[in-house]
Amino acid sequence: YTVKETTKTITKTTTKTTTTSRTYTTSNQDYFLITPAGFSNAVRYVKDNLVTLNCTAAGTKPISLPVASMAAAAEKGYSVLVKTKGAELTLDAAALKSLAQQAKGDTVLLHYKSLNHKTLTAVGQASVKSHLAQYPGDSADLAFLVTATSDSETIEDLQKGTITLKIPFIVLPGTEGIDNMVYALQGEGLSEARDTTVADGYLTTKLLGLTEHMVFQVGEPVETTEE
Repeated sequence: YTVKETTKTITKTTTKTTTTSRTYTTSNQDYFLITPAGFSNAVRYVKDNLVTLNCTAAGTKPISLPVASMAAAAEKGYSVLVKTKGAELTLDAAALKSLAQQAKGDTVLLHYKSLNHKTLTAVGQASVKSHLAQYPGDSADLAFLVTATSDSETIEDLQKGTITLKIPFIVLPGTEGIDNMVYALQGEGLSEARDTTVADGYLTTKLLGLTEHMVFQVGEPVETTEE
């Protein structure tokens, strides 16, 4: 008799499990996206009612924040710290709520831009001209703009709350005793000075509105992102 050998091939399929990291930001061509899931993940690590979003990889791009997440954080009384390459922006609960209520879309694009003061709008130029006429020795080194848009529409008025801005800042030798002040630029003159401190290589100020601002007196920014 004949014995027929049969060869049986067993294929073993191995499923590889990948552990998801705690990264909660996603790079996009035009902006840096914070997803709702990513925002929720950041909330898990809230400390002293402060939610921190590390967006330094965004460079100078706007940061996209989910409106529902902003509103939920505001309801809990949380503030949100957005860390970018050139600045740190802290939105208190009232500011979060105000921006969320004014948003036309599902996200808010928050953008900090450091500017050369020569690139300001006509309103900003008028304010700078007025100030320099009064204080000709002021070098007017740094201008900046903080904007918020939703569904391509600009949110022009913060209405409620405060955005605290912290930027790297160099005090020139021999000028340590001279105050640096931040002003919102409006019309031909200057609005009220914003609360401003300079310490440990940083300038910190409290913004009450979304408009062009100017740092006056003698100082020098570490870098400007737009000439």
